[in-house]
Amino acid sequence: MESKNPGSRRHALMVAGGFFLLVAGFVEPGLLSHLSNQAGTISMGFIVVCGFLAARGIRQLAAVFLGEKGSPWYTRPGVVIFLCIALPCLNPLFLKLDDFFLGTGLIQQVTTQQARTFLFMAFELLWMAWLD
Repeated sequence: MESKNPGSRRHALMVAGGFFLLVAGFVEPGLLSHLSNQAGTISMGFIVVCGFLAARGIRQLAAVFLGEKGSPWYTRPGVVIFLCIALPCLNPLFLKLDDFFLGTGLIQQVTTQQARTFLFMAFELLWMAWLD
């Protein structure tokens, strides 16, 4: 059953983001301990900023592809299909950017690549919900 209630859709985005944070915690059990050192904090900040930029891009693309002005983009028909396409397309871009910054030494690898991917997806979804 489709619900056009913006609050319930925003809540669903936040729950999905929380789920990915939980999965990242299972993949990397000491995830929060990385925030106690500078390299971990910089690495996590990089992931949060990348999630923010990806969420802004997805919001702009959704406005173009989903049309229907006047309602929040996540209440429009086809949003689930759009997100199922957009999120996996952005993950390889994030991983390439992550590899570049790791290769240049601007950030240090403090977590596994799998945990960083789940964190990125979590912050994408959370930023999408928080930006509206």
